[in-house]
Amino acid sequence: MPEHGHGLPTQPEATEYLGDGKYLIEGLKFSMPGWWVIKFNIASGSQQDIAVFNLLLKE
Repeated sequence: MPEHGHGLPTQPEATEYLGDGKYLIEGLKFSMPGWWVIKFNIASGSQQDIAVFNLLLKE
């Protein structure tokens, strides 16, 4: 949460492959509304990538 200088209070992770390139991500717990930057570190074997999403949570 860039505006407040902190991140999630949890350690989310991919828990299940759903097929067709989709995964179930569990453990996301947002502590308040506002602007969040969600960054996924993706690794498979020797290959790595990062996907970044901006998310605005409203009450």
